Amino acid sequence: MKIKQVKMRLNLDPKRDWLETTVAINYDPTDKRSETYRRPIPEKRFYVNLPPSVADVLGYTTSRGNTQDEALATFKADLEKFKNLETEHNRVIIYRISVTPDPTSKYSPGTGYGVNVVAHCFEETVAIDGAGARRYSYEKAESSLDFPGSQYIQANHTGGEREDKQVPWTEQNEAFFLWVGDRLAELVDRLRDIQAPDKLIEQINEGRLLPLGQTSV
Repeated sequence: MKIKQVKMRLNLDPKRDWLETTVAINYDPTDKRSETYRRPIPEKRFYVNLPPSVADVLGYTTSRGNTQDEALATFKADLEKFKNLETEHNRVIIYRISVTPDPTSKYSPGTGYGVNVVAHCFEETVAIDGAGARRYSYEKAESSLDFPGSQYIQANHTGGEREDKQVPWTEQNEAFFLWVGDRLAELVDRLRDIQAPDKLIEQINEGRLLPLGQTSV
């Protein structure tokens, strides 16, 4: 339950240290009745949600306190803890590729043909604690890559683990995914045009070929 809002400069992006963010102080009204549902009763009911990139690295999602001021002070301390960690920064391309049928899956061979490709550029932050443990967080970066569904890549990243389906950003790697996206979009457009039987027959009679890069015999 949100009870108060405070404007703060989080200074998480050195390039935009002037940026102010509205931070909400929340109250957890959970009471003893929640024991029936096996939910823990919080000792510190006031809390502030940490930014996703900070939560990924620190391994918890909220800064808590017994009062509003204590929760806000803990939030500020958690931000400083995050900033003081040794960090590495990398620009990467995170992608998802799924293709059916998949000969390695016993469920896939009976399905029709399907291809799904998603890719986008991200800034990868690697935070390294005193024991050498590494935790990863990702923020979308400006890029020419704009695959439908790319917003879900970051949304589904949790736990501070490294994304395994990634390649370093280079002009060549970005150009490859741009080429894939253009070809897939072209194929989808052509297939959409022949969904109706009469359209399909028209394409066949006119000698138009579907393979990419060819428009006629």
